[in-house]
Amino acid sequence: MPHVHGDLCHFATEPSYGRFRQATLPRSWFKTWVWTIGKSIWLTLPDELGLYKDIYPYKGPNIRILIASNVIDNAAKMIFKIKQEWMSNERLRAAFPELIPDFNKTRWSDHVAEIKRSLKATEGTYTAVGVGGSVISQHFDHVIEDDLIYARKDDFTGQELMPSQEDIDNAIGWHKLAQSLFSNPKESCLDNVGTRWAPQDLVYYIRKFEKQYRCFEIAVTREAVWPIVDDAQALWPERFNKTVLEQVCGAQGMRMFECFPAETPILKSDFTYTPIKDIKVGDEVVGFSNGKEKSKGKLIKVTVNLVECSLKEVVKITLASGKTIRCTSDHPWYTGRCDKTHKAYLPAEVGRKLLQVHNYYNIDNQDLLDYKYLAGLIDGEGACNHGSIAIAQSKNANPDVYVSIANVLQRLNIPYTMATVNANQTHILHNKVIRRGFGETFVLSGGRQVKIDIIRFGNPAKSHRIVNTIWNKPHGSIRGYDEVVSIEPDGVEQVFAIGTTSGNYVAWGYATKNTQYLNRPRATEDIVFKKEYVNQHESLQEYPIDMEYKTIVDLAGWGDSKGTARNVILTIGMDEKHNLWVPRLDVGRMTPTEVIHKYKEHSRQFKTKIYIEEIQYQRAVSHFSRQEMEATGEWFQQERLPYDGRKDAKNLRIRALEPIITNGALHILVSMRALLEELEFYPYSKTVDILDCLGYALKILRPKTVSSAPVQTNPFQMGEIEKELKRHASSAAGYPFDFQLGHLRGRSEHTSI
Repeated sequence: MPHVHGDLCHFATEPSYGRFRQATLPRSWFKTWVWTIGKSIWLTLPDELGLYKDIYPYKGPNIRILIASNVIDNAAKMIFKIKQEWMSNERLRAAFPELIPDFNKTRWSDHVAEIKRSLKATEGTYTAVGVGGSVISQHFDHVIEDDLIYARKDDFTGQELMPSQEDIDNAIGWHKLAQSLFSNPKESCLDNVGTRWAPQDLVYYIRKFEKQYRCFEIAVTREAVWPIVDDAQALWPERFNKTVLEQVCGAQGMRMFECFPAETPILKSDFTYTPIKDIKVGDEVVGFSNGKEKSKGKLIKVTVNLVECSLKEVVKITLASGKTIRCTSDHPWYTGRCDKTHKAYLPAEVGRKLLQVHNYYNIDNQDLLDYKYLAGLIDGEGACNHGSIAIAQSKNANPDVYVSIANVLQRLNIPYTMATVNANQTHILHNKVIRRGFGETFVLSGGRQVKIDIIRFGNPAKSHRIVNTIWNKPHGSIRGYDEVVSIEPDGVEQVFAIGTTSGNYVAWGYATKNTQYLNRPRATEDIVFKKEYVNQHESLQEYPIDMEYKTIVDLAGWGDSKGTARNVILTIGMDEKHNLWVPRLDVGRMTPTEVIHKYKEHSRQFKTKIYIEEIQYQRAVSHFSRQEMEATGEWFQQERLPYDGRKDAKNLRIRALEPIITNGALHILVSMRALLEELEFYPYSKTVDILDCLGYALKILRPKTVSSAPVQTNPFQMGEIEKELKRHASSAAGYPFDFQLGHLRGRSEHTSI
C-alpha cells in the first residue's frame, strides 16, 4: 500500500539515510515483507545506472546478505519466502531471468540460498541465523536484523508477556557483535527492523547509545493521535480501522509518543531554561499539579525519568501574541479542564488556547545589558528574602544611581513602588544594631514573571534567594493564555521526548504533557511493583527523628565479565507500624576500598551496624576491611548476612516486598531514581541488586518498640488493697497492725487463764 508503506520503502532505500538504519513499526504491518524480504531481493538486483553505488556499492547478484532473527527458524522462514518469490513471482522472473538459478544445482535451502552469480564464496546470497547462533568464517555485505526480540506467551493464560531481561541482553549482545561479520567495515551496512516489546529493549539501546543510526517510526494513526474519532484518522483503515485498533489496544497495547525539536526550551526547577536536547534523565524541571480550577493548581519540582528521540514531521504554531513554537502536530498541551466531560490535554488546533506558565521571549542586547545591570544592583544593594525584590538607594546620596535604576526599570517595563526608610529604623546584624539611615527602596512588582526574567537574563548571584521565594508560593501555575492562529508543516527532523514524575512539564513557557504512553510495552498484570505506591520524600527532615537504622551491603563480584554488577550500600529502618524508611542509598561499581569508605559513611551518619552478605564478604572485602580498621583505629560493627541457599532465593526475597509496597509502607527520597527504576521494571529490570538489599532487610529488621507509659492506679480501690495485703502476707513483716493485734491476742489469752 503506497500510502502506508511508501515512506518505509523510501527510508529503506534512500542513500542519504546512511549505512545504519533502525525502523520501528507496529505488529502485522508487513515490515518483514517490505524490508527483510523486499529489500533483500532488491539488493540482489543490478544497479545498472549506479544510483546506489555510494551507499550500496555491492548491490547486485554477488551480494552476501545475512538475515538474523530471534531464533533461526524464524530467519529460515524469511529465506523460504524469498525463495518463493524467485520461484513463483512471474514479474520478477521475467525481468531478471539471468539471475534465476538451477535450483537442483545450487544451494537452495531455507538456511542458505544462492541465486545465479559469478562470485564463488562460502556465503550464500541469503543466509539465516538466530540470536545466539554463529556463522563461522563467513562475512557479509549487508546484515538485516528482524525482531531480534519477541514476546513469549504465558503457558496458562496464553497472554503475551514482555521478554525477559536475559532475552533482551542476548539480543543486544548479538547486535553489538554483528559488525564483526561485515565483509568490509567501511562499506557494509546494517538494518534493524522490529517492534517495541520492552521499556529497555534493543530499540531503546540503539536510540540511546548508537548515534550513528538513523531512526524511523510509524504510528497506527495519522499524526499519532489516540484515541481516534473515526476510520479517517487511522493510517491503514483497510486493515486497522477504529474498531480493530481499539481491540488491539485493549488486548496488546500500543505505543505512541509526541515530541519537540532539539531547541525547545524546557523550564528547570531553578527557573532557567535548557534546550530539550540537553535534558538528561535525573534532571529536575518544573511541573504542575492539576487543580479543579486553574487558580488552584501549583508548580511542583519533578524529575525527568525518560528521554527519547526519533525522526518526525514538525509543525510551526503561530500564536496570537506573535510568538511561534515548534513541535510535532500530535503533541498534547494542557487545557486546564480537568472535569469528567473534558480532556486535560489536547493537541494544538487553530482557535484553541495554550496555557501559559511563564511568558517566554527573547530580548535584544540593550535589554540584556539592562538586566545584567539590574542583577548587579540586586547583588550589591538588593534583597529578596520575604517575597519581593527590593533595591535600596539614596536619592540624596547617589542621585545618578537612583535615576539609573528608575530608567532601567522603565525600559524593561518592570513595575515598582517606592518605600521610604527613615533614620529611626534599625535591624540586627551579627548581634549588632545597624541603623538604616535615610534613603528609599525600589520594591519590584510583577511577581513570578519578573523574577524568572531577572534570573534568566541577569543571572544574579542571589538567584537562589529569588528561586526560594517562588517555591515558597508556587500556587496559581497558569498565568495567561495564548490562542493558536495557524499551524503549518515545518519539515522533518530529529525530535526529542521527555517524561517526568508528574506527567507534565513546561516547554516554550506553556504547560504541556509528558511523552505519552497509552500502554507500556508490557501487560498490566505483569507489573509487580507500582511506583505510585512508593512514598517519596524531599529530604530527611520528613523522616522519623528517633528511627533505628541498619546498613546492608550487597557486594558485586569483581570478576563479573559483563560489567553490569554493582555494589549497593543501603541504610534502612522499620518503624512501629512496619513501614520501611530508606534514608540513604549508594549504588555503583566501586573498588573494595571505596565500598568500605562508603559503608563507614553510612555507619557514622546513622549510627548503624553493618550487614554484609557472607560469601561475598569473604571473597571481596574481609581482608581490606580488617586492614582499614587496623590502620585507622576506627572499628565498626560488622555482621555477615547468612547465605540463603534456597532455590531462586533472590526473587523470593524480592517478592516478599510486594505487600509492603502495595500497602504504601515504603518510604524513600525522590533522588533514589535507581531504586524506582528497578521497582518499575521488575522482573525485567537490568539489575535487581537494590531490591535484593530491601529483601534482605526484612530478615534483620524488627519494628521499633514503643515504651508504654506506667499505668496510674488508685491505691484506695478494693482490688489494690487486696494486692497489698497479699504482698505483706508473703513477707516477713506480715499483715498491717500485726504488732498491735498481737498484744490484744496475748492479753485475752492471759485473762482466760
